[in-house]
Amino acid sequence: MGEGWETRRRRDPGNDYVVFHLALAGHVRQLIVDAAHFRYNASAEIAVFGSVLESVPSVEAEGWIPLLRRTRLLPDTRHIFPIAHSPGALYSIRLDAFPDGGLSRVRVLGTPDPAARRRAGYRWFSTLPATQAQRCLVDAGVPPDIAAEVCDHRSAEEGWLATFRDRFTGKGSLGEASYFRALAAMLEGPSAQLE
Repeated sequence: MGEGWETRRRRDPGNDYVVFHLALAGHVRQLIVDAAHFRYNASAEIAVFGSVLESVPSVEAEGWIPLLRRTRLLPDTRHIFPIAHSPGALYSIRLDAFPDGGLSRVRVLGTPDPAARRRAGYRWFSTLPATQAQRCLVDAGVPPDIAAEVCDHRSAEEGWLATFRDRFTGKGSLGEASYFRALAAMLEGPSAQLE
């Protein structure tokens, strides 16, 4: 449906569901389930589950961990559900609608898992066109001549930043330390630690 998710009314005893594979694995702290504009066809109840498995488990599999027990929804209402305890870094979310679906949108809020954030940063940087990657490095304070050479040796593997640091710097330069901090934050997230 153009403005949300609506399924055909069920005539059997089952329920509908939708599975979201998250862009980055993370720790969920809040769910926003919006039934805006669904006055007569909103889902009556929902239950939400998460999975710590990298591949999406089948709906019948035992890899689903309850995040929100079966909860009644109000039509045409934005519902906010705090998640008291995320059971680890979740890769997928499953929302079960009872008996069927009529929702405008679902938002999953949380904190990305540091390892997943690092992998995404390196993957992003390695797939940029060379000119754009070089521009990112220069904007982070890397001298243009070093940025050009680095772009020729990019790698999506974690640990590449340490190799870069060892290859292109001398010891003790304050300027070098600042652009390594900026580069580490770009690739590995704002909490990245450089030795």
